Amino acid sequence: PALKFVDGFNLGNTAQTRGERVFMQWYKEQAFSVFSERVLIFSAQYGFLPKQVKISSARTRWGSCSPDGTLNFTWRLVMAPLDVVDYVIVHELVHLRVKNHSSRFWKEVEKIMPDYKERRKWLRLHGEELSL
Repeated sequence: PALKFVDGFNLGNTAQTRGERVFMQWYKEQAFSVFSERVLIFSAQYGFLPKQVKISSARTRWGSCSPDGTLNFTWRLVMAPLDVVDYVIVHELVHLRVKNHSSRFWKEVEKIMPDYKERRKWLRLHGEELSL
């Protein structure tokens, strides 16, 4: 017999809240794994020294860089294409060197990622779709 694929699944009304928590936890774990790996790759290649990577549930920020060098990323970002994820990671890594969004900052981003504007545009156009 042929395999049958299901496009989605339904959760009963009483399980929906629990289901959302389970999915969110799964996405947070995936996000930590993917983002940590990508941070290591870019850090090794370009000499960045972040303190650590943390996953947040931020709704209005894709990432941030704290003064102590901790990089924070919302778990929702893991739903984006990897090239968009990489843009946000590079953006935050560059903040380790340039703490603002001056022209110097954007030149540093562009050195690493010449097509960052297209990746940034994708996020502006599709960011709202990255949710449960």
